[in-house]
Amino acid sequence: MPYFSIVVPVFNVEKYINECLDSLLSQSFSDFEVILIDDGSSDQSLKLISKYGLSDSRFKVFTQENKGLSDTRNLGVSYAQGKYLIFLDSDDLLSKDALKTIHSHCQNKHLDMLMFGAKAFYDNKASAPDDMYYRSDGLLNTVKSGPEYFADAIINKMFHPSACLYAVRLDIAREISFLSGIYHEDNLYTVQLLFSNRCHKTFVIKDKLYLRRVREGSITTSEVSMKHSDGYLAVYKELIAKPNRLRVETPTIKHSIDIYIKNILASAIKKAYEANHKNIPFRTRLKYVRYFLSYQKNIYDKKLWILVLSPKAFYLLKNLLIFKS
Repeated sequence: MPYFSIVVPVFNVEKYINECLDSLLSQSFSDFEVILIDDGSSDQSLKLISKYGLSDSRFKVFTQENKGLSDTRNLGVSYAQGKYLIFLDSDDLLSKDALKTIHSHCQNKHLDMLMFGAKAFYDNKASAPDDMYYRSDGLLNTVKSGPEYFADAIINKMFHPSACLYAVRLDIAREISFLSGIYHEDNLYTVQLLFSNRCHKTFVIKDKLYLRRVREGSITTSEVSMKHSDGYLAVYKELIAKPNRLRVETPTIKHSIDIYIKNILASAIKKAYEANHKNIPFRTRLKYVRYFLSYQKNIYDKKLWILVLSPKAFYLLKNLLIFKS
């Protein structure tokens, strides 16, 4: 059994996939397998990853008809056999000592989940802003339960839900699936991992082990559409429909959950506001009002009331610095 299973979803990335997989070949820690799932690519991606599968038995290649990122990751998890699971997007990289560093912390502290830092770089440019995934020292170097880490990160406004920014025990990951067919699926999946009954020991390090490529055409940089809003809304609906799945160990954790749920709804409205050129249709706004009222804690938030009823007024007040956030 390998120590790490690295799941790499692949879809039309012929320009980047060699650099991605070469970053794994150059790792200073070698006890890993790579689960490559081609999600119906129409370019040379499958041909390129197949070469890795033929030359190195650690690289295992699978294919499926195009189903999207969530289903591709879910399939990758089902094939994984390692002790810890890591997700790597096929246009990104791991730093040379990433696996060695992760292994050291997980092995020495018997962790369930390890969060690490990232450095962004622009495609065809030298560098990118260095604070995209910043975490304060208060979140670092202390073993906490999953819910405790979540609460601290939310309250300090430093929660980074990207599935690529942590290693998690495979048996915990197998309990949970990515929600199919949506954007922002990480916002639900990561929370569910942290609140798993098995996630007792989490740890955060500042080391920038993940190298995130910022490029045109990716999901994170694509033009905002209602699919972005609908993704956040799907996450919101899941969170309020199944509150008992989140372990509430203290009032602080409960408060952090409420903050997160409000933030997810606010993100859905913001994306709709941007997608509709700052003029959300009346029926769409009514839909958000209904979802707003479906979670009792929302009702006491005056700023959220304004955002739901009149996004244009909310952002006007925010731009005037009447609202800090």
